Amino acid sequence: MKSIHIVIIIGIIAAAVLIGISMTEEETIGERIDNAAESIKEGVEEAGEALNPEPTPAEKVGEAVEDAGDAIDDAADDAADAIKDNN
Repeated sequence: MKSIHIVIIIGIIAAAVLIGISMTEEETIGERIDNAAESIKEGVEEAGEALNPEPTPAEKVGEAVEDAGDAIDDAADDAADAIKDNN
């Protein structure tokens, strides 16, 4: 009967030590899962780019449209800042 108690006590101590060790790590399990998911996402994107390095004409047009939109937004922001500065 005493040997069973000793085994249970040793098991509890071992579990407490393992929990203590895992709590001292910098990343939580959730953070490690998020990091792993992000790594997988980046790997998939890189693999896709490696398989198709040349953008299609439609992708080039889409990028040009996005760049033009960004330039318009920047110009509008600059104009708004200039108006605020003059008033």
